[in-house]
Amino acid sequence: MREHEERVWANSRATKTHLLILLWVAKNADEDGNFHTRLTDISKKLHIHVFTVRNAIYRLRDLGELDCAVFSPLNTPTIARIKL
Repeated sequence: MREHEERVWANSRATKTHLLILLWVAKNADEDGNFHTRLTDISKKLHIHVFTVRNAIYRLRDLGELDCAVFSPLNTPTIARIKL
């Protein structure tokens, strides 16, 4: 949703690849900021190695910008929520 993207641009401390992934999540999140997808799907869409995506998700969680309710193996759905 557009609202989530605007909050990411205004408030995120993430940079480079981390910010790109967070913006993708914001764009694809539902109205409550939740998203449900596979890490491999993010990787393919953004042309970023899947392990880079996984590490970025961990970093965004550590920054307090993403809340991972279920952080799954690479090919199973991951459920998370934007916290900004």
